[in-house]
Amino acid sequence: MFGEQELNELEQKFNGGDPAFRINLHIVLPDDLIRQVQALNAMLNKDVRFSLRFDDDSIMQPHITLFIGTINTRDFDEVCNILQEEFKNLPALKIEFQNYEISKNGRWAFAYIKQNSALNSFIKNLHTKLRDYVKFDWASAPHITLARADNLRSKQQLLSTQKLPTTFTATQFTLGICGTFGTVLKPLASFPLA
Repeated sequence: MFGEQELNELEQKFNGGDPAFRINLHIVLPDDLIRQVQALNAMLNKDVRFSLRFDDDSIMQPHITLFIGTINTRDFDEVCNILQEEFKNLPALKIEFQNYEISKNGRWAFAYIKQNSALNSFIKNLHTKLRDYVKFDWASAPHITLARADNLRSKQQLLSTQKLPTTFTATQFTLGICGTFGTVLKPLASFPLA
């Protein structure tokens, strides 16, 4: 399956006592939205050399990235305990989408969510609570990565004609092993909302 070799290599490091690994904290998408992202990914991947694939033959799952970071293996349980406590007080969040965007370098396609003050405040709070355990590699506006390829600029007009994903209520967050390009290769811990 697409992505499986990378996951096997990362799991060998993790299980072999590698002192650190990359994580991706993200919102789990509902099934209908996953299917919509899979269709967009297939459309964007057509006729280009791609690096992300979200289909039935791939272990990569579409998601809304909140942050990516590196943690020490020995701190994993403490990070999960902190996240569990923080998620206990977070109500279900309404997620609305704002726009599609092709990155300036033409290699990435994203669906950005509308500003959500509750989510932004929560993410900021997590950065404070986790700063002793997580080296934040990347933090950006929460988004779904739709595709990563050599050149997606030619897809801008096609993407602009596509309907934005539907609004949904986020009820599940997951911490996963982060692969190349921010992909989630395997969930490690889940955090349902109240």
